[in-house]
Amino acid sequence: MTTKIRQYPHHLKYTLFANDKIKALREKEFIFVFYTFDEIKEKGNKLYKRGKFRDALETYMEAYSLLKWIEFKDKSKNNYFYSKLIREEIPILDDDIVEKNSYDLNLNLDEDSYRFCIVNILLCMSYCYIELRHYSSAIDCLNDCVSYCEDNEKDPDAYLRRSQARMYNKFSDDAQLVLALADIQKAISLSVKSENKIYNDHYNILMKLIQTRKTIEKERIKSKIIINSFFRIRK
Repeated sequence: MTTKIRQYPHHLKYTLFANDKIKALREKEFIFVFYTFDEIKEKGNKLYKRGKFRDALETYMEAYSLLKWIEFKDKSKNNYFYSKLIREEIPILDDDIVEKNSYDLNLNLDEDSYRFCIVNILLCMSYCYIELRHYSSAIDCLNDCVSYCEDNEKDPDAYLRRSQARMYNKFSDDAQLVLALADIQKAISLSVKSENKIYNDHYNILMKLIQTRKTIEKERIKSKIIINSFFRIRK
């Protein structure tokens, strides 16, 4: 496994080891792939609603792996980026690996449809990670999600969820909370009026948490000064 692959987040590594059924489906026309994708995602939705978050996550990642995969240059195909999973061709150098969107390989798929599918399934995976308290993995999914939203910025939910993941993570430091604040502000700027309460409620909770941390830090510094003064007096 190359250095580049080792650095991939879990949800992307998963696409390298799909079962034979998924591998076969990737060769089909996109309309068939999309139908199967939607079917698998709906199965994941049912598992999620039943509180089976780990099973739902596995199902969502299976759907995700239909649309997102690693490709590499195949010189025998006149330098065309031939869609293929990394199997017995290893070793493959980092320079050989190219990430591409599947809509480049199928004229029947428009870019907006592909982006919608990818954003939707990344959000679903992030919900599971948040429920399982795997906040770093949720943020990895949402980072990818936001990268697909940047061109048209139509999905404020990606920013809301990333803000939540950063806020819920007990290991988040002040810098992470600042990023969480920037995310929720972005979400509010993109949201429609009917959704404002959801975003504003999260914003208010986050601001209280930031203020509480500031207060605790002030008290910590104050206590440290008092203790140091006491010991100086004792000397």
